[in-house]
Amino acid sequence: MAGILNGTIGAVCYGTNPLFAIHMYSRGFDANSVLFYRYIMAVVLFGLWANFVKKIPLNLHKDEFLPLFISGLMFAFSSVFLFMSYSYIDGGIASVILFVYPVFVALIMALGFKEKLSKSAIGAIGLVLVGIFLFYKGNELSEISFPCHRIVKLDNDIGEPEITWYDVHTVYPCGIDRKNRISILQ
Repeated sequence: MAGILNGTIGAVCYGTNPLFAIHMYSRGFDANSVLFYRYIMAVVLFGLWANFVKKIPLNLHKDEFLPLFISGLMFAFSSVFLFMSYSYIDGGIASVILFVYPVFVALIMALGFKEKLSKSAIGAIGLVLVGIFLFYKGNELSEISFPCHRIVKLDNDIGEPEITWYDVHTVYPCGIDRKNRISILQ
């Protein structure tokens, strides 16, 4: 149960990335500065928590540095490219692409490495694809929204499409117009 709770809290917290990033972009920040400040604060908070609450020693041996450096580099690349994508496509779509990666991993393992997919994995892949299909409502990739009703409308005076995204566990706007106005609808 603790694993499910921790995973859910982690997904909800990670799912708020577009909300805060897009808000900071509207204030003049770019992906690099948002990530810099985000990680500085995270390192300080995690360092204090690990050192004083959990009493975890944070010293490294020489043979541990290279694998941690490579995994840190890959994590940095994933964050930079995800946050840069928010400038080109809607945050919801970028997040869908990010969170669909387990499907890609399962399919690559099945097709490329002949790993047998279980019935539950095939069912999960089917549910993911159905979920993406339910959110899609137009011809362009930027037109994804929940089909039942809209909660948030982004007012836009510059002629760009009105876009709203609803994730299963998070509700956040995927774009903010230049006047930063958000209005509630039905």
